[in-house]
Amino acid sequence: MTDDDSGFTRLYIDGEFTGTFASEFGTATGSSLNLYIGVDFPLNEYFKGDIGDIRIWNTVKEEGTASCKPSASGVDLLAYYNFNQGLAGADNSIVNTILDSTSNANNLQLTNVALTGTTSNWVNTDNIIFDTDLPIVFTQDITISLTCSEPVTIAPEDVDNFSGDSCGIESLSLDIDTFDITILGVNTVTLSATDFYGNVASQTAQVTVVDYNPTRLYVNATAVGNNNGTD
Repeated sequence: MTDDDSGFTRLYIDGEFTGTFASEFGTATGSSLNLYIGVDFPLNEYFKGDIGDIRIWNTVKEEGTASCKPSASGVDLLAYYNFNQGLAGADNSIVNTILDSTSNANNLQLTNVALTGTTSNWVNTDNIIFDTDLPIVFTQDITISLTCSEPVTIAPEDVDNFSGDSCGIESLSLDIDTFDITILGVNTVTLSATDFYGNVASQTAQVTVVDYNPTRLYVNATAVGNNNGTD
């Protein structure tokens, strides 16, 4: 990931931080400016390898943004190239444009690429899974009251206690979320957290259900008493 404000690039390989090196950036002006990928300017040093994902933002991203998200989105995303095009090793002579997956349509033109054979062509992805770590799930026990014996439904967030994941949690779910008068007392529920790569972890919590029926004083029309509260 490159920050042109600081002038440094942070290098990640398979999602793991490798090191930092100085980058040479300046301010480009003009109406006909080109972005080159896989080659430096003035086009004398070429990258030898596979490129499977490029994202260009106009804001500095937090560490882990590149490695954690299987897809990218946001108003600050200027271009996203996932290279999911062509047929591996086939004749791809007509697939000579790298499509921008955002609505900005900043497509790139392929040059000096054979687009046939097993090299200098569209190839199979390495299918790298960047995140295999399970979420860390924390729960808290809660007590809920039934009013007039009516069922109560809780949300996963009610028993969640700041669960986390290095790549972010996509969803939380409960195996039991509705309680009624038939299950008064202590109930064990399971909270499951799923991250953006489908890794799932769970933890239990206790939900104590009590039936709250307020007492009432019934006074008929013939009741006798004074109005100062002494009788």
